[in-house]
Amino acid sequence: MKWCKNKPSLLSAVSYRVPMEVQAIRLLPGGDSYPICPRCGITLDREYMAYCDRCGQRLGWVLIDIATIVTEPSR
Repeated sequence: MKWCKNKPSLLSAVSYRVPMEVQAIRLLPGGDSYPICPRCGITLDREYMAYCDRCGQRLGWVLIDIATIVTEPSR
C-alpha cells in the first residue's frame, strides 16, 4: 500500500517533464517583452529555454508565434 501513497507525488513530478506550450508574452512599458511560463506564470529570462528556471516545467515553443500579448499597466 505504500506505493499507492506515493503515486500522486510521482505523477506530479512526471507532469513537469511533459512540455507545456508557452502561449503568452508579457510586454513591459519600456518595450521589452518576455515569455511567460504556462505553469507558474512568471516571466522567463530568455526565449527557447528547455525548462522554466523557477518551477522546472519543461517548455514547448511551437505556439510562440501566435502567443497572446499581456501588457503591464504603466505606473
